Amino acid sequence: MSEHQAHDLISQAEKKLNSWTWFNSANKQEDAAEIYEKAGNTFKLAQRWHDAGNAYFKAAELYRTAPDLQYESSKSFENAARCLKRIDARAAIEALEFAIEIDKTSSNFRNAAKHHQEIAEIYESEIIDLNGAKDNWKKASDLYLADDSQAMINKCLLKVAHFAAQLEQYNEAIDNFERVATDSMDNQLTKWSIKEYFLKAGILGCLENGDQELFNQKVFEFDQMTKLDNWKISILLKIKKSMDLSILPSLSSTSIPMPPPQSHTPTHPTHLNPSQDLLSANNGRRNSQSQLSSSAPSFGSFLNGQHQSSNNNDPLSNRSSTSSNRRRDSSAAGTSIRRESMTPSNSPMLTVEFDGGNHVIIRPNRIIRGKVILNLYERTHVTRIRIKFRAEEAAMVKVDEGGADGKGEWIHEMITTYFETEWKLHGQEASPYSQCAWDEIEPGHYEYPFALKFPNVNYPPSMEEPAGFGIRYIWTAQVDGPALQSGLKSREYITPYRPIIVSIADKEWVYKTTLMKGKNQALAEVQAKLFKQTYCPDEPFKMQLNMMILHSDSKITSIAYRFRKHHEGKMLVQQGTAFRENIRTVIQDVVTLSATSDLTQLSEIIKFDVPTRLVSPSFLSRHTRVHYDLCFQVTIEQGHLFKTSHVNEFAIPLTIANLPYNQLLRIPDLTAIQHYRQSTECPLFFDPALEEPPAPQGLPSELIGPLTAALMSPNSSEEQPPSYFSLPELPPQFELKKERKERTVFMTRQARGSYHGQDLGEATVIPGLYDEDW
Repeated sequence: MSEHQAHDLISQAEKKLNSWTWFNSANKQEDAAEIYEKAGNTFKLAQRWHDAGNAYFKAAELYRTAPDLQYESSKSFENAARCLKRIDARAAIEALEFAIEIDKTSSNFRNAAKHHQEIAEIYESEIIDLNGAKDNWKKASDLYLADDSQAMINKCLLKVAHFAAQLEQYNEAIDNFERVATDSMDNQLTKWSIKEYFLKAGILGCLENGDQELFNQKVFEFDQMTKLDNWKISILLKIKKSMDLSILPSLSSTSIPMPPPQSHTPTHPTHLNPSQDLLSANNGRRNSQSQLSSSAPSFGSFLNGQHQSSNNNDPLSNRSSTSSNRRRDSSAAGTSIRRESMTPSNSPMLTVEFDGGNHVIIRPNRIIRGKVILNLYERTHVTRIRIKFRAEEAAMVKVDEGGADGKGEWIHEMITTYFETEWKLHGQEASPYSQCAWDEIEPGHYEYPFALKFPNVNYPPSMEEPAGFGIRYIWTAQVDGPALQSGLKSREYITPYRPIIVSIADKEWVYKTTLMKGKNQALAEVQAKLFKQTYCPDEPFKMQLNMMILHSDSKITSIAYRFRKHHEGKMLVQQGTAFRENIRTVIQDVVTLSATSDLTQLSEIIKFDVPTRLVSPSFLSRHTRVHYDLCFQVTIEQGHLFKTSHVNEFAIPLTIANLPYNQLLRIPDLTAIQHYRQSTECPLFFDPALEEPPAPQGLPSELIGPLTAALMSPNSSEEQPPSYFSLPELPPQFELKKERKERTVFMTRQARGSYHGQDLGEATVIPGLYDEDW
């Protein structure tokens, strides 16, 4: 309905422009621009991004003709860019450049700088042009300098320095880091970051000059105080690769920990070299196919270990092991680089290993086995050792709530934990009525096996898109200290989860649409015959596309198609619904048109194999949705002497499953799978010595109340012995069954200075819409 209203508004605007008036035509153009702007808002609500961008663009051009409406023109160009960015990044940049030109002419330097920032983000995330991103951050800093906004100048210069370092323009990066550090000295809020800026300048100087001793000193001193972030680790890896090959054997000899002895009893070697702290290394862009978080040596232990390399007799093999581990680490998909805090060489270490290594995938009704490894180098008091497993869905958006100097941008975050379960591997169970004793454990290597049965329930699959949204399944191990003191905790291990979703039986269906020019003129009729409604990865896709041109002076000149995956995230905020979307093109191709064929009528077979990479099942969760379509772009040429071309798009919806219908009976208990919203079952740890967990005992929570009252209340009859019908405690079969409990945490903070503030793009807010359903 809103789409028809938008077309009506476009017609009103065109009629307004073509009308004749005795009065000033500027009023006519202003009224038409306002109508175009309303049409753009209506198209935006209908998620017709191309039409919305065109409507805003026309409004901006009309506003631009009036000298006193330059701000409105800039704002309309900005709105056009936000819509066009979803489908055409270059067109969005063009609209923002128009807005910058207007803002500069109007001396509105702050808005012009903000638009340069948006262009830089498009170059960084959409086009992947680091030079373009760096240049626009530099232009933004120059404009903020004209506006005398020191905080924003420093923010832009830091981005310039980061991109310059990635482009190996080290002198420029060093100059910018040192400039920001110098400017931050007299600011009470920013002076605490000076050591980080000087460190970055220092390590870049080491890389430029090849000063190995200074490099080791700078990194070691800094790492004793502050964790290394993603950028530092990437630069340090470049430095490590560029160092003199003569020291590489000694460095690599201690950079990768040796596998622990396969024993469940403590060992006491004479010279026990501690394993280094581990990084959870995840590469590249976030995606829904994230694998187990892998590990790599920390740079603190890497530098400390080089003096002990003489104890190793085969440095070349260690170097090979190091490179193979690097390759393994770089193949793990995920979102960010996380690491444990730096510890001295004699500190204990707690890790988790899974049977199957990095290829563990959780599925419904599957058993996961592994072990928790504890290395101790001194006597330690331990109350208990636990393994924990949880699933959480995170939604985080950045919203502009109004305000100057970036103070109006806020980050809202909501984390929903689907379930949380744990298992005691060693020590005493926590008691509600008693304190717990602790044990003294001797130095050595300890292994504690565990096993977990995942319920026959379909939860949402692991994913990390769009930016700010994610679904993760996380393992941690924890050692509790004595007398309620803090102990030792491992890093978080993220394992991918894949639900089992069966495709439906083959069912033929037909998609029909009409390609339009404007609102009233039909150009062509489209009919697509598909032989299935649901497809699985690695299956052949086939459809018949029929098109018929409705005008004798028109013909089809080109047809292109794209198989697209839509990641959508939404979250309710105070103003309405904040929405983010990421569209990934999985396959794209063109339909070959014969020069001798009749281009007014077309019948073509479209076929390809559905890929396995980047294709996960279609699904819905509380904050995210993944769905697919096949988008066609058809170019139609009109006219004989004076020819014009019109580009039309239409999208055919597709559903993706991950198990073909003919394999329905091959999976045990498949038809008994429940949806997570209708199930309270929780993953269950059990004795790893067993093949399967014991038969479940206990009753659901809705039945436990009446039974408890019946079994534990005494009988008032005098004819029976005392307590004949009462029990001092419930038997196991009548205990409360362990059920999952969802909990949600909501956080909000200013985007300025926030850890995620620069990585998150601004979300689209649909005002007044408060609907949690998709």
